[in-house]
Amino acid sequence: MGRSRLGVCLLLLVVLAGCNALGGPGGGTPTDANTTVSGPNAVPGVTDGQLTDSQALLDAHAQSMLATGFENDYRANRSTVRNGQVVTIVGRQRTLVEANKTEYRYRVTSGAGTPTSQFDTWGNQSMQVLRGQVGDTVRYSTGAPATATDLTGTGALRAYLTASSFEVVDSLSSDGRYLVTLEATSTNASAVLPANGTDLRNYEARMVVDASGRILVFEASGNYTVTSGSASEPGVVDITYEVVSLGDRDLERPDWVATALAE
Repeated sequence: MGRSRLGVCLLLLVVLAGCNALGGPGGGTPTDANTTVSGPNAVPGVTDGQLTDSQALLDAHAQSMLATGFENDYRANRSTVRNGQVVTIVGRQRTLVEANKTEYRYRVTSGAGTPTSQFDTWGNQSMQVLRGQVGDTVRYSTGAPATATDLTGTGALRAYLTASSFEVVDSLSSDGRYLVTLEATSTNASAVLPANGTDLRNYEARMVVDASGRILVFEASGNYTVTSGSASEPGVVDITYEVVSLGDRDLERPDWVATALAE
């Protein structure tokens, strides 16, 4: 997965230094990876250096993210069978949310190899409006507001957190901020693979979490075999979730929302 554990933590401390939720800027000193986090530095769901309750961590992540407002970015590349052919589906969701979900916006793109569809959503605490485009066709719809699961990434992350056992491998403390890196030690392959996938190999998963339970970075990648009929081909899973920024923001309602509400 490329970046070193300490490098990821240091980068996050620099990027998020200006966010009120994590305090001010400052240097950091790594702590012993085997030291049990306790007191104010306890990470929800983590006990004795192990992730023992993934749901508690996901709940804390969603609650803390919505309280402050945020921007996150989720990317997923996964190989599967479509119309009898092995293809890699490329998907991305970029989300911006005001504190307490007063208003939010997100864009989802997806396609085989390259994105061929785009769905833009604007919403508030009472409704949401969606603009979907596939090729030259554009459609609008309205409905109930998105859930915390949809916006904070917990729905996408849950399968990967529950598929593996995670342990603390690094931690970093700086000016009241505390970041912990956890890595997967074992994985239930069937929970990661698609229905037509076998032989998961080279699988790695890692996340960086703060003391409030916010999952600031999650990365997972691996290879497997995809079977279509009598043919087998190599497949890939490559997942990245990243908190781009924390803090409240003032989102503008897109012009297309008025068009959608008028239809």
